[in-house]
Amino acid sequence: MQKLINPIEIEKHLHDNLFDYFSSGCLIIDRDYNIVYKKGKISYLNFSDGILSLNIFNNLDKVLHYHMRIVINRVLVSNMKEESKFIQMESSQDEKFVKIIAQPFYVPSQKSMILISFKEIELEEFLLNGAILPSLSENTIISTLSSQVVEARNEIQNISDELLFSKQNMSMINAELQDSNEKLQSTVEELETSSEELQSSNEELLASLSSNRELQNKLSLILESSIDGIVGLDIHSRHIFVNDKAAKMLGYSAEYLIGKSSHSMWHHTKPDGSYYPEEECPIVRTLSSGESARGEELFWRKNGSSFAVEFVRSPIVEDGKITGAVISFHDISDKKSLELRLKNEHEQMLLYLEVSGLIIVILDKNANIVSVNRAGSELLGLSRDEIVGLNWFDNFIDKQVRLEVNQVFNDMINEKIGSISHYINKIVDANKTEHIISWNNAMYRDENGNIIGIIAIGNDVTQEESLTNELKISNLRYEQTFKTAQIGIAHVGLEGSSIDVNDYLCKMVGYTKDELLKITFQDITHADDLYKDVAYVSKLLENKLDSYHIQKRYITKGGDIIWVNLSVVLLRDSSDKPLYFISIIQDISQIKLLMLELELKKNELENVIRFAPNPIMLYNENGEILLMNKAFEEITGYTLKEIATIEDWSKMAMGGGDGLNLLDIEELFKNTIRLDKGARTIITKDAKEVTWLFSLAPLGDVYGGKRAIIFSAMDITEVQRKEELMLAQSRQAAMGDMIGMIAHQWRQPLSVISMVANNLRVNLELNEEISLSEVYKLTDILNEQTQYLSHTIDDFRTFFKPERAKEKVVLCKIYEKLYSMTQKILENNLITLEFTNECDIEFYTYPNELMQVMLNLVNNSKDAIKDRNVKDAKIQIGTRLRENLLTITLCDNAGGIDKLVIDKLGEPYITTKSVNGTGLGIYMSLIIIEKHFGGSMSWKNINNGSCFTIEIPLVNAQEI
Repeated sequence: MQKLINPIEIEKHLHDNLFDYFSSGCLIIDRDYNIVYKKGKISYLNFSDGILSLNIFNNLDKVLHYHMRIVINRVLVSNMKEESKFIQMESSQDEKFVKIIAQPFYVPSQKSMILISFKEIELEEFLLNGAILPSLSENTIISTLSSQVVEARNEIQNISDELLFSKQNMSMINAELQDSNEKLQSTVEELETSSEELQSSNEELLASLSSNRELQNKLSLILESSIDGIVGLDIHSRHIFVNDKAAKMLGYSAEYLIGKSSHSMWHHTKPDGSYYPEEECPIVRTLSSGESARGEELFWRKNGSSFAVEFVRSPIVEDGKITGAVISFHDISDKKSLELRLKNEHEQMLLYLEVSGLIIVILDKNANIVSVNRAGSELLGLSRDEIVGLNWFDNFIDKQVRLEVNQVFNDMINEKIGSISHYINKIVDANKTEHIISWNNAMYRDENGNIIGIIAIGNDVTQEESLTNELKISNLRYEQTFKTAQIGIAHVGLEGSSIDVNDYLCKMVGYTKDELLKITFQDITHADDLYKDVAYVSKLLENKLDSYHIQKRYITKGGDIIWVNLSVVLLRDSSDKPLYFISIIQDISQIKLLMLELELKKNELENVIRFAPNPIMLYNENGEILLMNKAFEEITGYTLKEIATIEDWSKMAMGGGDGLNLLDIEELFKNTIRLDKGARTIITKDAKEVTWLFSLAPLGDVYGGKRAIIFSAMDITEVQRKEELMLAQSRQAAMGDMIGMIAHQWRQPLSVISMVANNLRVNLELNEEISLSEVYKLTDILNEQTQYLSHTIDDFRTFFKPERAKEKVVLCKIYEKLYSMTQKILENNLITLEFTNECDIEFYTYPNELMQVMLNLVNNSKDAIKDRNVKDAKIQIGTRLRENLLTITLCDNAGGIDKLVIDKLGEPYITTKSVNGTGLGIYMSLIIIEKHFGGSMSWKNINNGSCFTIEIPLVNAQEI
């Protein structure tokens, strides 16, 4: 805090040092322009003497503001005495000239201050009194002449005094006086000459002052009449000048701003509301660096609102030093608002053009592409950067129309024609694909109105053109289709009578066209189907349905009943008034018969399962049990109603054990293989425990579109001996393999049947034409697949048939059954099964047991190949008959039998499989060959696999 100023101390300092010089009046200001002391009467200030705290510029005559600020700034910079030029005071009654004198002023224990005094002179005195001229320091010559004039006057005064005191000695000094007179005369002449020169100089000075005054007035008028706000700043960024426009824009008076910091008044805050440091301010930077620049900023008004300005900042340089700056600015808020609106409108227009799908291409006068929008680049098949610069005609206009389109372009460029709308031509994209475009073309001009290119806005109408052509073709095709279609088509009136029918419908129902046109559809519809058909017709008329599709029966003219798939749509006019029905009639009698046959085959399979000696159950992927056979119910005591789901089965029959985990179902369909679950204890309804060996195999989507699984089991509760148990396990494993194979066998034909049925359904629902030959072809496919399913059922039935005596068989037949059973599962695993040598050998044997052995060996090879992911997998079966010894070899390229297992193979529970191996397959096969056939079985590893050899002696005459 600054110490209070003692006026007595100031006066004492003034009296001791400067009083004589400043006795007429003076004042002292601090460095913030505040008056701290005043003495004497100063006509330019109206204060009493003593301590003051008023800003000098708020109370000083405005004529002196500019010169006062310049003098003060010079003192602050030089720290020496500074003077202004004489300033003409126009407001006074007597025209005066004033000079401002300022110098540093120091008082002990106080900060440095500035002492200011004023020197006045009347205009007449200014013109006549030569003593004043030296203080003006305008011209060196005038200064010298003035000095001489003063000296001459003093000399004349001395001479006059001497004359008064020495009249008596006149005669004595006459000669001297004469000489003095001559000198005086010479001096007077010189004085007159000097006076003339001074008069001339005074006139020039007055002219210069008048000119300066006019310039000052003009400058003031210019600054005040400027449409821009103009402020002058001192070196400390304080206001020294503010025109009315600037004051009005900022919301202050010009007098209020004088002496105050510009940055703190109207440039203190950034656009984001944060503080604007002075060191970052470009205006302050001009005062330090002296740079001139133009820019845009945000200025703040007195009321706290802001406005955008465009401003120019320039430094004030005097004697090579920066003493301030001039800031010129104008409000660009409206401009900014307009620019923002235009920007938004431009962005919206660009967005519209981008998303509208219209093609926009801008070409120069040489047809080179200047710009293209996104839709255009996508259509042309290149990026924008790749397209710009290419010639439009050379790269994208079809050769057939290039000359014609180029001529139109040139006519527009040369102003022979104006803008063109809906001009259609063909273009070719980068992939040589043709497009038909409808163009709207306009000339593109520069600011002088000269054409510099063409703006083309196009719409791809390729599809519309294509649709127009297709419509013509479609109408012709419809007429031909109506007449020649191998499907019934009828136009039916709202009351049910036929308006038009095609020939195929006439043939279908046995009536002539004239006969059909005289009756209604109700007359030929089966009585049991009529109610449903009429109900749908009513919904169409009530606009509750757009169309309907039903299967119904027609009664032909001959009295026969045929099944048809009927699709009906109601045609309405533009006012939504019903006109007539269009009916599409497909004869599905044959398909109905095939579906019935398929259902019979399915029932036959269910009957085979139902009466099989072993427990068998079918369930779907949701765990819903679909079928339990008689053996299953007899052994467990449960019925399908009591255990409807696998979860029920798990709780009741397995004591809450894992049952058939649905994760096993996913594993089944993931690998499409049989899964052996091993032996499990089952709790019957009467609480008895029985032991089952059971397996699971995927069947396919044969029940309501859901995947189905076959559960098969063998009750081994009564098997006492180990060999019998092993035989049962082996038999169950073989049965599981058999079920897995059947599942593979069934999957493809069921898929074919499902696909054919779905295709027929889709065709019927879409009212697509199906020729009679296609119907026959589809029925043949369905017949073939159902026969195939029938054969697999027979194989399944035969395999489980008990064998009590040897049968006379041909070995080739056994091989054929083996191939039939394993074909699909081997194909699915990319394995080739080959039979070498002749197999036309007839003998007596147990064919199912021999089949079981062969199946065990083929499955072992298949599993090994699958586990090791063998490429070009192959299984070869060879046959040889020598001296009544039948030798069968089965070799594969699966990599061979593990050395740790090969010596123990054939023992119970020794398996070659990594998963799902029971260790009974080879063991039971060995027992069957040795005990049932009196033969032997051996094995060995070969180069890239293993070989099994079966030798069966045919010693009895009945076996050959």
